[in-house]
Amino acid sequence: MQSAPWYSVPTSIIASVEHPFIVHNVAKAVDSLGGPVMLAKLVHASTAEQKAFLSLHPYDRMSTSLSSGNVHTSSVLLHITVPKRTGRKRKRGSVEGFDDANGLRDGYLLSENFANGVSQGGATFTASHTDRLFRSLTDNAQKYAVETVGVIDQTHRFRGMPDFVYSTANNSFVQKARDHILPFDYEESKKFVLNMDKGSRTNEELIPPPFFSSLSLPFNYTYRQNPTVKQTVDITGKVSTINTAINRRIVTERVAFDIATVPNAPSQTFPPVETLDADSRSLLTELECYMNERPIWTRRALTNRNDTHLWRTMSKTVIPYVGYMFRSGPWREAIVKYGVDPRTDPQYRVFQTMTFQFDIRGKQHNVKSISGSKEPRAITSHTDGNSHIFNGMEMRTDGKVWQVCDIKDTLVQKILATTHLRKRCHIKADGWFHNGTWAKARTITKLKMAQIHAGKGPPNDEVFAKMVALPNILSEDTKALFMFSKDQATSREIEWIGHIRASASTPEPGTGARIRPVDVEEPAMPESEKLAVERQKLFDPRVETALRNFQESRLEDVEYEADAIARDDSDVDNLGSSNDEDDDGEDQEDNLEDDD
Repeated sequence: MQSAPWYSVPTSIIASVEHPFIVHNVAKAVDSLGGPVMLAKLVHASTAEQKAFLSLHPYDRMSTSLSSGNVHTSSVLLHITVPKRTGRKRKRGSVEGFDDANGLRDGYLLSENFANGVSQGGATFTASHTDRLFRSLTDNAQKYAVETVGVIDQTHRFRGMPDFVYSTANNSFVQKARDHILPFDYEESKKFVLNMDKGSRTNEELIPPPFFSSLSLPFNYTYRQNPTVKQTVDITGKVSTINTAINRRIVTERVAFDIATVPNAPSQTFPPVETLDADSRSLLTELECYMNERPIWTRRALTNRNDTHLWRTMSKTVIPYVGYMFRSGPWREAIVKYGVDPRTDPQYRVFQTMTFQFDIRGKQHNVKSISGSKEPRAITSHTDGNSHIFNGMEMRTDGKVWQVCDIKDTLVQKILATTHLRKRCHIKADGWFHNGTWAKARTITKLKMAQIHAGKGPPNDEVFAKMVALPNILSEDTKALFMFSKDQATSREIEWIGHIRASASTPEPGTGARIRPVDVEEPAMPESEKLAVERQKLFDPRVETALRNFQESRLEDVEYEADAIARDDSDVDNLGSSNDEDDDGEDQEDNLEDDD
């Protein structure tokens, strides 16, 4: 049995660089790695942190280099010698002379020169040369010689992605910087002159950033076709793609507040009612009775009306068959019966909605008690069938939408029971109420809910007296009536009235020009409000307040001067008759009268 030959391995220092590209020109490949000098540094590097840098544009200093990873290896470099092929060819079985006398250069010479850091000029190699080398090894299985050159203890591998390259060939500024700054020559750097002209210039040249991409490692996204997506062909031969895993959801139709015509029936894309299961059809029949009883509901009110397991699990499927919803506006988040347009008749004002957002995680708000109630009330999120109703004493946090007809608070009901309505619906915010009326009702309701939700009990209605007395219309003529000084109201009342001014919409009759108006006679403004408005047109309340303060301060100065004169007179009288007890008594009485 023949044993394998033994070879001694020299202690030569060898470093391997795995070039990421197919090398056709050895000289360019060496230059892309920094030239022979940089390769020599890799070979004689004493630390494993030494990296090789590969540049796609080695002659452009502004291009970004790609760094390698230095990996410790224990590979052995072999020098294999095979008989040199002449490269001459002739047809098999022919006795004619050979053609193509070009020979092949020895590969081991290139390896030795690389170890010494010498470039091979412009030598080029193609895949055919590699084929010839393997062909020589195959044809000369017993005639090749093997010699160990050394151990490769470090291998540089490029596994990162190269950065994007920004061409600066046509950038004159970068070209001047490259010619005068990058050579690091003092005389050349003095020739670099910046353009100091003022003003903006067209076609301004920009310097590219140091790098474009911050990702150096490739990421395998593992893209694959969704297995549930299938291609189907209809009867006309048209190919379409469908997702077989998507459930056909039935969603309530939501329309904009300014839509010209409201939906009259469910969407034709919904499955027919006959195809629904028995429970859904039974629930749909019951829901239609509710909509005939009351054309506009909140989802929470319907849940309290039919709080069953069947309703909670299937209501989202059957509600789209009976009504639609507004995305915004006075009837936001309310389910409106198909064919009913609440913007066309003021009778639907009782179904307008108010939306308030409260913290339902049990966290108490930092709300000061409005009326100093001594009986705090705990707030829970459970429902007892009346959670959609706000009576001014308690509230539930299982929803955030309340309707006017479900607000049973006496004070808020009094404000909203006014007959002073708009002639045309304000479809964006206020509905059929005037902006002042709607802002007062919303602000007072929110203040009451906030205090109850904070556990401080319901407030007294007396603290809202000034807010209730405000006009129903906030306009340029009545704006002054919504402003109070510190002498006219407390700081808390001034803050609340400021909320009313901020939440009130524009005083125009409405933005619903495309909505059919209803001829509703608007009651005349009370005479007291008219007189107040006319008075405010003539006198600015800020001027009146400043004038009143000035008069009060002037009166105090006059009283102070009178007191000082009286004291001076009494001192003179005391000096003239110091022993007259009666005179002293009279002087004291005079002083007391002056003080009074």
